[in-house]
Amino acid sequence: MTARIAVFTCFLVVGICLAEPHLGAGNRAEHISACGLRVPREYREAQFTSVYKFDVLEGGKPTNIRRVQNEFLRDEEAAHCIATWRLPSISGEGTAEFSWRHGGILESIKVGGKGFQKTLVFGNLRGSRRGQQ
Repeated sequence: MTARIAVFTCFLVVGICLAEPHLGAGNRAEHISACGLRVPREYREAQFTSVYKFDVLEGGKPTNIRRVQNEFLRDEEAAHCIATWRLPSISGEGTAEFSWRHGGILESIKVGGKGFQKTLVFGNLRGSRRGQQ
């Protein structure tokens, strides 16, 4: 029942929770969210991928987030989003790739690092909220 509530809650905040049980360590879960990232209005017709690298502290907290490739997103918004994730399966350095298609639609987030690789496909999440610019 608790797992169902956790998954439901993640979808409510436009996020994804990936549970990965580990023997002897209790349940550890990867928490990756789209965080309501927005593509600036002037770039919404572009199709692009933004890439960031980060270090992962013990317990899975991303830190030292840095841009590798980004022409259109606001770096501070992307860094804030990544900082909210929990990635206990990654040790050392990780990467995040945000792929956007025409219309400011977030198509996928690919997260990887030593010991972990996931691609989350969204398809129709708009990277903007009604009334915001």
